[in-house]
Amino acid sequence: NLFPRNALPPPAPEAPTPEQQAELKRQCAESLSALLPDFLARAAGLSREGLVKEVETELDVWSDAYLNKHLAYQILDLIVVRVLPELGEKGVKELMEARGIDV
Repeated sequence: NLFPRNALPPPAPEAPTPEQQAELKRQCAESLSALLPDFLARAAGLSREGLVKEVETELDVWSDAYLNKHLAYQILDLIVVRVLPELGEKGVKELMEARGIDV
């Protein structure tokens, strides 16, 4: 059923404020850096706090809308080529012409 109990879904939660976004990013960086062994931080000459800051810096890549869009298109392209491998060898126009469809 598209609408359970014949009711519309609740409104979407509000977007986090910039302060909440910074805190979420910090928590994410702390969680990710906790997965890394201490010797990596020492080898890089960083304290645990320095490692958290480095991970936060690396997370900035995910805040770029253009890069995220590019990544999404690349993933979609990989999926399409896995499902339809002939698209990896020829373009859509060539495939349609090979099948006798006027383009």
